[in-house]
Amino acid sequence: MSIAAPRIDVTAAEYHADPAPEPSLSSSIAKLLLDRSPRHARLAHPRLGGVSGPGTPTMDRGTLIHLLVLGKGSEIEVIDADDWRPKWARDARDAAREAGKLPVLSGALVDAAAAATAIKRELTAGGVLLDGDSEVAMLWQEEAEQGAIWCRGMVDHMVPVDGRLCLYDLKTIHSAHPDDCTRSAINFGYDIQQEAYTRGAELTFPGYAGRVEFRFLFAEAEPPYGVTVATLDALMQQRGRRRWAEAVQTWSRCLATDEWPGYAREPVTLWSPGWLLQRESEAAEARGEALEL
Repeated sequence: MSIAAPRIDVTAAEYHADPAPEPSLSSSIAKLLLDRSPRHARLAHPRLGGVSGPGTPTMDRGTLIHLLVLGKGSEIEVIDADDWRPKWARDARDAAREAGKLPVLSGALVDAAAAATAIKRELTAGGVLLDGDSEVAMLWQEEAEQGAIWCRGMVDHMVPVDGRLCLYDLKTIHSAHPDDCTRSAINFGYDIQQEAYTRGAELTFPGYAGRVEFRFLFAEAEPPYGVTVATLDALMQQRGRRRWAEAVQTWSRCLATDEWPGYAREPVTLWSPGWLLQRESEAAEARGEALEL
């Protein structure tokens, strides 16, 4: 069972600070919860630990292109310097971050604007028209054994098309080749994100229940700015449903008990991955030996 909540209009800073009545579960926190531990998820949550990793130039460039393509996002603070080496430029950068803004070198802004223009042109050529609403924040509740929990998601772009509600999520990536997109989807938990956002949209906009479609827009941040529009296959969607449901139950239990376990304290066995077994088997065969396990 799930309980709908109304759509909310918030700034990017307000959303990332978590505007829910109690600490809410996002897809990124869900992935950390499952792939690391509840303790890691608690530390990264803005309402609990509040510890986030430092930004990198690559991340900042991706955020900037994201903003320019969608036309909405964090406020930009342009720093008129060639690089971050001058102390005054670094001080201005740090002050902008403290104010919740995205610091950008003037030259980097020009470069990112060119990239955004090329990416939008590629998307349009592929039939993706970003003519709906960008950065749409959603709050909803999911039922769990310990009681309902709040969840949140911010859809990059949402647009009604022929009776369906299309959700688009823009990902800047080094290579938009489908094989690389697949690896990113698995490594970064995009299956969880699709399930969470689809559920959130169906509950927030119940008139579209059963008619929500999700598309990933993978865009290269460097020339020639290749773009791949992608969907997840049935197996990855099923994996996302299972993992999101598991995260909901785990988050509910941790909130109710205020217990956030880390890794197992007892010794564990490190199992050989399949590729290592294959490599060792081939090496043994080349020596004329049998692999002993």
